[in-house]
Amino acid sequence: MRMMESFKGLKHKNINQTAEDGEFKEVAPGIIRRDIYDIRAYQTSREINGLTYEIEVFHEGEINKSSAYSLGFGTKEHGEDITNQGIGVFNKVVDAILETIIVLHEKEEVNKIIIDPSKNSFSPKKRQDVVNELHKAYDNNKKVFNGFNYKNEEGGFIKIEDGIITSGHESKGIELVDFTSDVESYLNDKSHSINIDLARGFLKHLGLGDKVIELLGTKKVEQQRRILFERTLKMRFPGLSYEVNSNEILIHLDSLDKKYK
Repeated sequence: MRMMESFKGLKHKNINQTAEDGEFKEVAPGIIRRDIYDIRAYQTSREINGLTYEIEVFHEGEINKSSAYSLGFGTKEHGEDITNQGIGVFNKVVDAILETIIVLHEKEEVNKIIIDPSKNSFSPKKRQDVVNELHKAYDNNKKVFNGFNYKNEEGGFIKIEDGIITSGHESKGIELVDFTSDVESYLNDKSHSINIDLARGFLKHLGLGDKVIELLGTKKVEQQRRILFERTLKMRFPGLSYEVNSNEILIHLDSLDKKYK
């Protein structure tokens, strides 16, 4: 999945590998399960309004009936940077997500799902604006990114020293490297998907805190996206129980109405 390339260690773990690196199984038409190391992930895709939406549900560590799986989604064309195509398309995307996790609940005993809709609010245009700022800073000073150190809540990290980027993730206290690259090649490689949190980290490292709101918007925008997602759940899937913590939504699939089973 594109959403797991380049910065897969920042939000997801390094499971986008070949069949030789883990066990693959089709658990339902179009839904593939991958077991790699201590990670289990389910992946599928849907064509919606001219874009290929890729959906992934994954969990790291011991698995039991109370395990909470994380959900990530994006497009093949734009990675995690979801393009705003209107409420009609948004509803179709939510439907595709819920249909997928309902199947996983029935066939794989996936009972809890964590969704953070705010992470998918970074448009391709905003991302390009950020990349332009990074290019400008690098052109003025080739060493400007040295010392950059980013780590997210899931253990994904990016470090830059001597002009070399190291991206990876931490598992059981051990740092595992996903890829390395020189800064210039990285900035010129459009396949790298800089998510909104990483973009915020880069801008602050460069001392461009005043550009954060201008380029990335505010936390209010992220909250609004979560509220929209929550409202859609209520309208389209009544009877579904969930909890909200900050911008994360924890869905209890065992509360599903028989209508959806």
